[in-house]
Amino acid sequence: MARNRDVTGALLVGTLVVAALAATLWLVLQEDEAAPVRPGPVVVGGGGGSQTTEDAQDLPQGTVREERRTGPAELQAKPQPVAEIPRTGPEGFMGRVLDAHSRQPVTAFQVDVIPAGKGADLNSLAVALEASTTQPFRRRHGVFFIEAPAGAWDVVIRAPGYVTQVLPIISPAQDKTPVDVLLDSGFGIVGLVRDSFGLPAVGIPVFLEVLEIFDHSAPYPTMRTAQTGADGRFSFTPLPPGEYALDIREPGNTDDRVGYVLVEQGVTNLEIALTPRHQLTVVTQDDQGRPLANVLVEARSPVHFSRGRSNDNGLVVLDDLKDGYYTITAKKRGLAAPRLEVEMLGGTSMETRWVTLTPSG
Repeated sequence: MARNRDVTGALLVGTLVVAALAATLWLVLQEDEAAPVRPGPVVVGGGGGSQTTEDAQDLPQGTVREERRTGPAELQAKPQPVAEIPRTGPEGFMGRVLDAHSRQPVTAFQVDVIPAGKGADLNSLAVALEASTTQPFRRRHGVFFIEAPAGAWDVVIRAPGYVTQVLPIISPAQDKTPVDVLLDSGFGIVGLVRDSFGLPAVGIPVFLEVLEIFDHSAPYPTMRTAQTGADGRFSFTPLPPGEYALDIREPGNTDDRVGYVLVEQGVTNLEIALTPRHQLTVVTQDDQGRPLANVLVEARSPVHFSRGRSNDNGLVVLDDLKDGYYTITAKKRGLAAPRLEVEMLGGTSMETRWVTLTPSG
C-alpha cells in the first residue's frame, strides 16, 4: 500500500510541473504578440559625424534628423559602361566619287588626307594642301582607298570642273563600305535627250552656243561639245552665269535647237525630245556578192550630210537623216559604184539599199 501511494504522488507532482511549464510558455507567447516592433537605429545627420536614436536624446532641441535607408545591394550597383562598337574597317578612307547631279562616277580626281580641322576654311585648307602629298586617281567607277593612321582626319577630294569637297573621317573605318562623295560642279546645264519613241537617246552629239556672259571677268567656257551617255544624259559644267543655246545632233540644227537657256543659280535641267529622223542602212558587196569592209558611204541632200564606213559584214548605218532627197555614193580604193538616189520623207522611216562595187577602170 505504501508503495502505491509513493507512485501516485510522483505522478501528481509530474503533472503539476508540466502544467506550470505550459502556462509559462503561453504567457510568454502572449507578451510577444502584444509587444510593439522596435525600429532599428536611425542615423541623425549633423556636423561631420552621425549618431543613433539611442544617443539622440542628448541632441539640442530643433536638430533636424535625417533618416538614411539602405536598399538592396543590387540597386546600389553602379551602371556598367556600354561597350563601343568595334571598328572593323581598314585604317584609311574608302570612297566613291560621284557627280552630284547625274550620280555618274567621276573618273579622274585627286585626294589629300590632312589633320582634322585644317580644312575648316579656305585659307587653312590652302596651307594644309601645300604640305600634303596629293594622290591622283583614275578610276572607271570612281571608287578609291587611301590609307590614314588611326585618328581623326579631313579627306579633301578635288576634280577638274568641280567644287572641292572636304569630309571629316575617323580611322579605322567602322565598316568596309565605300562612302559616296558627291562633287558639285557649280553653275551649269544638265540635260536628258529622248528619241521619237520617248526612250533615252544614246550617243547623240550636243553643241553649246554662248549667247551672253553676265560677268565679263568670268572665264569663257572651254567645253563646247558633249555627247549623251547610256542613260541619254549630257552636261556642260561648270559654266559662268549667262545665256546659252543648244544644238542637238549638229551645229546650227534649227529642228532640234534649244535657245535662251538661262544659267543663273546652280544647275539648269533640261529634257529634250528629238524630232523624228530617218535611218538608212547600206549593204556593200563585190560583184560576187561577198561583203566589203571599210567602204566609205556618203549620203547628201541640199540640207543634210552624213557618212560612215562599212564593217566586216559590209554594213554601214546612217542615222538621224532629215527629210529630203539623198544621193548615195560608195567608195573604196580600186573599186567604184554607181550613185543611188533615195527619197526619204515623212518624218520617220528605216530604209535599206544594196550597193555593188566593181573594179574601177
